Amino acid sequence: MMTRVVVTLWCWLPVVMSLTATLKDRTIAARRRVVEASTDEEMQVAIGELERCQKFRFESASFVDLAVNGDWRLTWPRGQGGLVTAVSQTMAVENGNGRVVNAVSWNVDSFRGTFETTARVLATDDRATFRFQVEGHALKPTTPISRALSPQTLVADIARAAPKEVFDPKDTLATLVYADPDLKLLKIITPTAKDNKKNKWHVWSRQQKKHITLLER
Repeated sequence: MMTRVVVTLWCWLPVVMSLTATLKDRTIAARRRVVEASTDEEMQVAIGELERCQKFRFESASFVDLAVNGDWRLTWPRGQGGLVTAVSQTMAVENGNGRVVNAVSWNVDSFRGTFETTARVLATDDRATFRFQVEGHALKPTTPISRALSPQTLVADIARAAPKEVFDPKDTLATLVYADPDLKLLKIITPTAKDNKKNKWHVWSRQQKKHITLLER
């Protein structure tokens, strides 16, 4: 009887190994499509595939901390129009609690600067999900601004151009769906019900790459 069980397990082993290799290949391919996507349609397809490949749950709080902490650049969604030139994020949490600073870089009529939003990061019952509470906003020009450029108008324009959840993440929930040393994928749920008819995703790339992607080793 024991011999039959052992033989049966050995028969299934190649199948299991093949499925594992296939999932790894699909994940690598989906990740590459996320990085290389040039249109929103391409990004939506790539994100959907990457989410389907990510089957395990993030059970360790320390792993989640490691996955989300650091300096990041938002690669999707993109800002609307030429006003927003880049969106960056610095996140520091421990056991799911901490702070985040979102910085929207802007450029208008050769005047440049950032608009920063600082928020508390709060843990939830799901280790991979965070909630944000806004603590403050700051407009920080890096060049002298013309008196003809109204700060109020500028901030309003930035609010329209930047992703809403970055500009004002009040009561927003973010769930970590995929992570590797250089990329994190967050599913966004906003407090406004009408905004949640479609899934919202934030794709962040680490700004200082110090690792090789684990899947590609």
